[in-house]
Amino acid sequence: MAQIIKIQDCISRYEQDPYHYINQFIRLKKQRWQSIKEIAEKKKDSLHYDKEAADDETVGKRKKTFTLKRKKEASDINKGKEADEWFNGLDGETDESLIARIPAAGEELVSFFKEYVYEFQLKWASSTISDISRLSREIKSDKILHILAQQLPDSYFIMYRPVLQV
Repeated sequence: MAQIIKIQDCISRYEQDPYHYINQFIRLKKQRWQSIKEIAEKKKDSLHYDKEAADDETVGKRKKTFTLKRKKEASDINKGKEADEWFNGLDGETDESLIARIPAAGEELVSFFKEYVYEFQLKWASSTISDISRLSREIKSDKILHILAQQLPDSYFIMYRPVLQV
């Protein structure tokens, strides 16, 4: 995925320290992909386990234990990963609702991840730690920007209708 570094006249993190954020994006994207893959695998395993548990007499006890274990694993994935904070909080979404949206299948997982990173890129390219610029609906729904960001490799940078100060 290409990196969106500037959107119109919005403030951007890349203006402050481009080298830091360019490298951080690639590193954190890889880390987040691994954690989302792990969550998807655990969901897939839990679906398989739930089917087996339904046939067993001790469904209630096992399910309760497994649910507690799954909640603990989900919190462990998110706990202590300060680097992942840049992904958290997309439109006020909680970790639990994000985990619930993650599909267990391969191709669906890849498209989910691309959409997730694209939403984040829009947020990151229009904000800094202290300031946030509002994006218009036109920008959020622009198909060309969407396709470019998802189809180009990480080493490409996108400036969407930039307004630059000379």
